[in-house]
Amino acid sequence: MRITISRKTQDLLKKVGCIVLACLAVFGCVSAFSALSEKANEDYQEIHPSYTIGDIDKSTGKSTDDDDAIYTKDLIECTGFELYADFDSNIAYTVHYYDEDDKWISCVENTELSLKVATMPENAHGIRIVIYPQDDTQVSFTEKYEYASQLTVKITTEEAKTDSAE
Repeated sequence: MRITISRKTQDLLKKVGCIVLACLAVFGCVSAFSALSEKANEDYQEIHPSYTIGDIDKSTGKSTDDDDAIYTKDLIECTGFELYADFDSNIAYTVHYYDEDDKWISCVENTELSLKVATMPENAHGIRIVIYPQDDTQVSFTEKYEYASQLTVKITTEEAKTDSAE
């Protein structure tokens, strides 16, 4: 017995088939993009550096006793980093680059935007971060934790890159 399908039904089946194939293609693209995005972010590890009240001079890289900012006293050794200020944060920040001997190289001044640096300046071995509250002229001991929590810090190191390549 032979089944005959009308022309309208054949056209409808073709359209449904095309829609199903298009949906599968979109799903495949989204899955591939998601996997690549996760792989790219595997190299970056979130850290919670400790901050102290003070500032870093933007022309010398030396710490100062100012009480209108907080900074990471210890060098954060990394080969790249991501910094994300919270959506409703009231801070700006500066990133200072240092070489292997802890000598200042340069800085990226007062940014309020998110910053992703995959390639640091030549000879840079690590960074220090200064956070500037936008509505406070004197940071207290307890306020430093509030301001530090408004900035997410993620770093990558040579070891992380080597581990993810294996």
